[in-house]
Amino acid sequence: MSIAFLKSITVLKDIVNMGFSSDYASIISRIWRPNPGSDKERETKELVKSKMPELYEKICNYMGKEQQTSLVPVKEQVVSYTTFRPFFKRLDASFKDARSRMKDKAIETSNPFLTISIEDTFDSGKKFQVIAKIASSVETKWGNWIEQAIPIFNKSILYIGAGGFDYILNDVVYDVKSGPRVMNKDQVEEAKMKHNIINSLSESKDLSEMIRIRDFKVALAYGKESIAGIFMRNSEGLMLFGADTWEEITGDEWNAYRLYLWSIRHSIEKTKKSWNTGELEGAVIYFLNSFYDDHSDKLQTALSLPEYKELERIVK
Repeated sequence: MSIAFLKSITVLKDIVNMGFSSDYASIISRIWRPNPGSDKERETKELVKSKMPELYEKICNYMGKEQQTSLVPVKEQVVSYTTFRPFFKRLDASFKDARSRMKDKAIETSNPFLTISIEDTFDSGKKFQVIAKIASSVETKWGNWIEQAIPIFNKSILYIGAGGFDYILNDVVYDVKSGPRVMNKDQVEEAKMKHNIINSLSESKDLSEMIRIRDFKVALAYGKESIAGIFMRNSEGLMLFGADTWEEITGDEWNAYRLYLWSIRHSIEKTKKSWNTGELEGAVIYFLNSFYDDHSDKLQTALSLPEYKELERIVK
């Protein structure tokens, strides 16, 4: 039996009725719906057991002793370019699929008023729509991809991927977003509501002992507050931007930069097109500008990391 039983809202509500306050049935159901791949099931079960011992025991007793199988310890893994090579190939395939599908469907689903208004000619307007639709689709694909990629850097992350809750780390639940301009006013208000509800309920002894959650945050994979949408600024701790996201969730803000360099390396290997040192340094500045308002003290570190030195050797 796998951790899949945690997906069942009915089972969770039954467990609540066995002794937990029914007031918390819906919030538990919304939070605890993990959806890991089969290769992650044992690891996820280990994390659930460690972070929710009381709830884990209740579920095991409810589902039967067969749930209490021996667990494989989480193995430490050195994360490298080789680790991410299959992830990059998966992203390539999703981009290819998006380009193929949107090329045919872009005009069918596009705004006809915009199409005839955005450019000087009708044909130019249609070309614009195709490019715009593909760009939107691949941005979404990348957002889904980075959500899966970040946990590779930290095996303690419990991946959920449902109900607006992507990760749980320690006693904080995170909703991962790709960048700093992806949320409108209503979405920000909804996130604030989740934040307030979880903070409030975590003060309850029943809930805090049951699921060990005390906070909710929106974690942005890249970007900085100064370029964020107006409603995403001044969030009083709700939003984590770029470097802060990677520092808090993976333990090292430079992991974002490492993944960026590995992305460049994969592109070079895939396209067989060479870069020069000037282009590489320009790409580094581009990255730092996206993450930091003042990166004068970051550039030296960026150019000295082993991952950069290896990529520099490849492009020369």
